[in-house]
Amino acid sequence: MVLGIVVALLAGIAVLAWYHRPTARAARTLRRLESRYFRKVYMPRHLAEEALERHIARLRHRHPGHDPVWYVAPVLSDLDRDRR
Repeated sequence: MVLGIVVALLAGIAVLAWYHRPTARAARTLRRLESRYFRKVYMPRHLAEEALERHIARLRHRHPGHDPVWYVAPVLSDLDRDRR
């Protein structure tokens, strides 16, 4: 019985560690930011994806070496600023 509880606890810890690993968290954050971008721009999805890729490519050229989330955040803030 004690062995079953220990195995269950270890399995739960493993699942939590897998879910909260840094790469998964960054991927979720990136998807969330991208979906915010797609909701804010009023164009078909494929055109919005192309526009986002152009913005990210421009930022990657000007500021190389950052993670993808870093590039999407300024695009959203620029979009918000331009809408005011």
